[in-house]
Amino acid sequence: MSRRNRIPKSTEKYLELKNRNVWSTAVYARLSYENNGFEDDRSLQNQLNYLLAYIDRHPELRLFDSYVDNGRSGLDFDRAEFRRMLGDIKTSRVNCVLVKDLSRFGRNHIEAGYYLETIFPELGVRFISINDGFDSLCEDDAGSIILPLKNMINEMYARETQRKILAVLRAKEKAGERPFTMMPYGYIVDPDCNFHLLPDQNTSEFVRLVFRMKSEGFGCTAIADRLNEIGAPTPLDYLKSKGKFLSARSSGRWDHVSVQKILENRTYTGATVYNTSGKGDYAVLPGTHEALVEPEVFEEISREMLERSRKRSEALKAAATRAERCPNVLQGRFFCGDCGKAMLYDRSRLRYRCSGYSDFRKTDPSAPPCAKKISSIPEQAVHKFVLDSIRKELRSGDFSELTSEDIPAEPVGIIHLTATSTVEIVASDNPDMIENILRNGLTPELLSKFVEKVWYYSDGSLRIELRGESERW
Repeated sequence: MSRRNRIPKSTEKYLELKNRNVWSTAVYARLSYENNGFEDDRSLQNQLNYLLAYIDRHPELRLFDSYVDNGRSGLDFDRAEFRRMLGDIKTSRVNCVLVKDLSRFGRNHIEAGYYLETIFPELGVRFISINDGFDSLCEDDAGSIILPLKNMINEMYARETQRKILAVLRAKEKAGERPFTMMPYGYIVDPDCNFHLLPDQNTSEFVRLVFRMKSEGFGCTAIADRLNEIGAPTPLDYLKSKGKFLSARSSGRWDHVSVQKILENRTYTGATVYNTSGKGDYAVLPGTHEALVEPEVFEEISREMLERSRKRSEALKAAATRAERCPNVLQGRFFCGDCGKAMLYDRSRLRYRCSGYSDFRKTDPSAPPCAKKISSIPEQAVHKFVLDSIRKELRSGDFSELTSEDIPAEPVGIIHLTATSTVEIVASDNPDMIENILRNGLTPELLSKFVEKVWYYSDGSLRIELRGESERW
């Protein structure tokens, strides 16, 4: 048996490509911060010029395209131009990558090593780092221990630099020297000091109006309606008018969410809010700029909004509990007899009301009677009417097809409507089949057997349509 070829496929590809006369080359450049326009040795343009000059000196390299990631960290390989370059590599349009040095390629030593030692060799891609004197086509370079060591050093340098930058930013924030990359609506940056805010004459009055209306008892939706009425630009629209976020979609209208964001922003009290640890711990440095709302007013509004939020949360929990304890068993079967709309179930009041009340103009002569006043009825009254109707139908008809499976497992009692309009459960052990079926009150199973639809009219009357029977009053 002949010996198997132990040369890896990746090496076979290199052996095939080593004698190539031309390499389709991608030049890759990167900066961790946005290029400031200065043509120093770290600028993107100088990186590109350096790479193109290298190609001019090496005729076997033919430029395919340039890939430039501006303002992207080397610790993250999820970069737009880097991904585009990988796409061209995978489609065999590029088989050589040229960079100024390994740190421009990436500073995450694990991912960088994976690309250079696994991905590129498997795809037959040549990698050249000029300043490091590295060329993967050279067997000595490809097997050198210097490559992973340099990648590790680059990553350590990047993380240490990042730590120092954050420490400087934290110190500046604590001193009230927070750089503002995004202006709060209602402020502009002082042209003489980039960490000091000044009221914006174009929008500051709208912010004051928001807080004034809120302190007078208006809700967020009413405030939003007022801002739309007077033509106040939304925060996003105002930024777009300044040439920023031009591709962002905007409705052009204020809503309760945009108003609430302003009411929750402590910057309007004249304070600087900064992150103390980078982990969500915030501190407040008061009196760093002119306030658009008094701190006492802001605190009062905040307490009110917090209390409202707490009550809303409790109401939602209570509603969820009521929904479990008081399911709307008539859903999809109970309608307004005047307009045909579904009757809504108000669990907080245990009443049904017409959902079409707000769909009609009250002054419209053709509007149905339910549009003139809120048409509602207690849940107990509806249940009693339906149960009585089913009971009459059962006692007057032949329902011998009912089996023991139709009887609830644990009878509770018959539901009665008392004089005070509350439900009274009367315990009973009556083994009669019909009474057992009715004993647990209205259930989806009982309704599906007997009830088609139920209607309620604004004059207080009810009408039921039983399955298989004509409509009855």
